Amino acid sequence: MKLRCRSCFFAFLVAALSFSAAAFASMPAINRFKEGVAAVQGVWYDLDGVEAFSAEGAFFDGRKILDVTGYGGSAEAANVDFCLEGKDGETPFYVNITWTRDRRFLLVDGRYCRSTKEPDYFESVRGVFLGMKTEDALALLGEPTEHTKNGRLIYPDMTIHTSGGMVVAIVLPNGGAHLDASGLGAEDAPEDFAAAYNFSKNWDGQAREIESSGEYLRKQEGMIILSLFGR
Repeated sequence: MKLRCRSCFFAFLVAALSFSAAAFASMPAINRFKEGVAAVQGVWYDLDGVEAFSAEGAFFDGRKILDVTGYGGSAEAANVDFCLEGKDGETPFYVNITWTRDRRFLLVDGRYCRSTKEPDYFESVRGVFLGMKTEDALALLGEPTEHTKNGRLIYPDMTIHTSGGMVVAIVLPNGGAHLDASGLGAEDAPEDFAAAYNFSKNWDGQAREIESSGEYLRKQEGMIILSLFGR
C-alpha cells in the first residue's frame, strides 16, 4: 500500500467515546504512543489478500514511528496520526490510521487493510459480508437502486454501508433480506436472535457482538443492523 500524506475523513465512526477526550489528553504521551504502536503490530493485507505492509516494534512499513498524535475515536474504533521518519533526507510525514476495536481492520489514509490474508467473517446477507470489497459486493448483487455519495448501496431488500472500499454495515428492513447463517430477518422476534447468537434471553435489541467475531447485531424498530462498529 502506498502511504499518502493527507488527512482521512471517516464520518461513519461517529459514536460515544470509549473514554473522554479530556481523560486521554491528560494521559502521558508514552501511553498514547504505546497504544497506537500496539494496535498496528503484525502483517496487514489489502482486501485482495496481498501483503500491504507490516509493523514490528516502533517501525511501520519500514519507517520509524516518531510520534502518535491526534487521538480520537469511539468505543469500537480509535483514530490517530502516526508521524513517520522520512528516508534519504525526506522530512517526517503523517499517516492517518483507524483501527477497529478487535484490530481486525486498519483504515490507512482512507483505504482498509485486514489482519488476515483470507476474508474472515461470521454472518453475511445474500453472500455479502462485513469486510467484503465494495466492488465485489456490486459484482455479486448488481447495480443498486441508489448509490449515494456517502457510500450507501441501496437495494429493495437491504442497504449496504461502505467506507474505504469495504462493506462496514448492512441494514435489513422488515420484509427484506435475511441473514445467511441464522435465516433471521428484521421481522423476527428478539428472543429468536438471542437463541441464534447466544445473546442473553432478555436481549433488548441493543448492539451485541456475535461470538467474539468483531461483528455486531442491533435490532431497532423496523430494521436489523449488522455492523463492524456496534452502533
